[in-house]
Amino acid sequence: MKKIILLILFVCVTCLWGCVMKKEKEVVVVPVSNIMFKKDNLYNGDAKFLNNQYVVTQIGGKLAFINPHGEIVKLHKEVNVNWCDVDRENRILVYGNLEKKIGICRFDEEFNILSNETIIEIQEDLGIDPSICKVDDKYYITVTHITGNINNADIQQENGNYSIRMYFSEDLKNWTEISKVIEAKQNLEDIDLNYYNDKFFLTYEKESYDKANSSINLLVSNDNGKSWEQNMVLIEENADNEPAVFEYFNHKFYLYYSSDIENLGTSYEGAKIYMQEYNENLQCIGNPIEIPLQNNIGNLLYDVEKKENDLYCLFTQKYITESNFILEKTVFPIYERG
Repeated sequence: MKKIILLILFVCVTCLWGCVMKKEKEVVVVPVSNIMFKKDNLYNGDAKFLNNQYVVTQIGGKLAFINPHGEIVKLHKEVNVNWCDVDRENRILVYGNLEKKIGICRFDEEFNILSNETIIEIQEDLGIDPSICKVDDKYYITVTHITGNINNADIQQENGNYSIRMYFSEDLKNWTEISKVIEAKQNLEDIDLNYYNDKFFLTYEKESYDKANSSINLLVSNDNGKSWEQNMVLIEENADNEPAVFEYFNHKFYLYYSSDIENLGTSYEGAKIYMQEYNENLQCIGNPIEIPLQNNIGNLLYDVEKKENDLYCLFTQKYITESNFILEKTVFPIYERG
């Protein structure tokens, strides 16, 4: 009788253990992200990755380089910067400032300035959001020119005229305007210029007034920027959507952006960071997926860098009220296919 009871107990324990193990196998463990540095109240406004998680940004309107531990390795007070983009491989920075100048700055491996020249004197009221891309031996940049009301925040007021223009150069000194990519009496901001598969891809935010609902759009050029077509909406005008990075690898496109879609009307203060995947025909694959971060509310994304399964995110938390500058390492998000 005892043997029978022991046998029954053994079978029950074995079944119970099997159920536990099955449940454990079904659990998806999300790796904990790691904040590599956090610099409170920096109010830097823009930032881009260099190689190995080094960062170029502005502090107090001056050019700054920061290492992955958050230490300022170089601060160049002679270079006034408000918006910037970088050619990482060739250590070339394009920047715009409130002095209405677009400049090109070259720096060495120790972040010393090799050259710094103003390449465009903006004739309009302001020039913002420069972006740079090298193709073969030529350099291409885009700049948003603004005439009239800048960054209009009032729906009752007339917006300024925004025009995204493209330039090219072979020596980084002499620049020629190729085209006026797009023009509108709407805020056209957060430009990202890239070159994949013999085409230029330009993403931008389009909104009627600052912090309102906005769309993320894409333009494509097949003739080195002379003409632009396929003006398509990547993210609908369903929230305040702020694009950061549009990249291509493994035959897919990936858009990284900030959005207050879950906290409508809060703009940067309530935004989360997302990734949307597209196939080679620029058709959406699945829905936007949230990037897992320790504090996922109130984040405005500047840049990302992917290394294998890791994703490094560069962003500002509570941009308007606190402006805490953060570099965080997290996991590259993977869609769960049904």
